[in-house]
Amino acid sequence: TLTATDFEVQINGVAATDNKVLLGDSVTVLKSIPAGQSVNIMVDGKAVETNIADGKATATFTVTGNHTVTYDVSFSVSGTVTGGDENTVITIATENGQIVYTGTGASFETMLANGNYVVTAQGSDKVSGGVKFTVNGAAKDDLNIEMQLPKLLPQGIPNGWGVDTGALT
Repeated sequence: TLTATDFEVQINGVAATDNKVLLGDSVTVLKSIPAGQSVNIMVDGKAVETNIADGKATATFTVTGNHTVTYDVSFSVSGTVTGGDENTVITIATENGQIVYTGTGASFETMLANGNYVVTAQGSDKVSGGVKFTVNGAAKDDLNIEMQLPKLLPQGIPNGWGVDTGALT
């Protein structure tokens, strides 16, 4: 049996009746999605390769038993780093600290599920403060992170830290 609520189900390319499948069947599930949204399709809680085209997310898998198909909706998130360059490290984490994106550059773009996040940027000599934002059912494309705080660097003090002033210590 295949549980796939809100999905169109095809077996070997033919529309399924009542989601009844046989062991070994090649099953394709299709989910309509609005523009600007992305979906990761999961079979039994594990992500499977999901293709997005023409307003539909699709995934194909082989039936090996009873399966449950679900999805996780995500939205486009992008922004710029004022004072950043191609070597700037950008990190996005959930509000409980789980890192969900790491990239480099003066701008970023990723897909995130609904939730609360914090984005930070770190350059060779400056860092940003944490910028909090929320994804709530829509794309978030206006984030601006400013690198204005001096980066703490090791100084000539054994096991010490200080602000890089360019002076020898």
